Amino acid sequence: MLSTFRPFAAALLATLALLLPAPAPADETPVVPALPREPVPQAPAGLILDQAHVLLPEIAARLSAKLADARAHDVHVYVATVSSLRVPASKQLERLEELAKDYSNTWNKHTIGAVILFDDESGMITLELSKPTSERFTTFAVEDVLRIPLGEAQKSGLARDKIQRFGEITAVALSKLQEDYLKETHRARIGNFIMGGIALLGIGLTIFSAVAKSNGPSVAAPSHPINHQPPVDF
Repeated sequence: MLSTFRPFAAALLATLALLLPAPAPADETPVVPALPREPVPQAPAGLILDQAHVLLPEIAARLSAKLADARAHDVHVYVATVSSLRVPASKQLERLEELAKDYSNTWNKHTIGAVILFDDESGMITLELSKPTSERFTTFAVEDVLRIPLGEAQKSGLARDKIQRFGEITAVALSKLQEDYLKETHRARIGNFIMGGIALLGIGLTIFSAVAKSNGPSVAAPSHPINHQPPVDF
């Protein structure tokens, strides 16, 4: 009897073991829930949102004027600061870039421009181009006008100076790209118009020539019959 029960008990214990949840590994890192995305504030009318109160009034005024000049080229560059990202140091850069992208997607959803975001706690700054900007200009073209000047601005000592230079450099560079793009587009349209006119003229001449050949030279028939008289002998 005992020998018959042992195989049955072993099978029952094996089945119960499959039904019980498996214990978590001792060295498994607990999953940290992602921080909820903060609502993006309304786009600032003066193009600067200094939430960390980093910029001096005179610096903010000069920067705002430079950003406003870019509007003449339909370029929208915003500068924003935050006091803290409220994440561990290892996550600050990632969070800063995410927040800059949120600002850009909201403020520059359909416009050429960029958002410059500075975190006062870490001292980090990032630049996020709008989606229309990335679609219009190649990465090479943007890097060609921004990489070296922004690299030099990154070395600025004071945060307020760095923010000002980032804003001014970006506004001027994107305005130049936009101006060149519009000039090239205008030249292309004029060229297409001229080529279209030449093509239409050629088609018109071809049609005129074909009609002229189909009609051919015509000789008018005499209105009265001609009487042919025999020659006179002398």
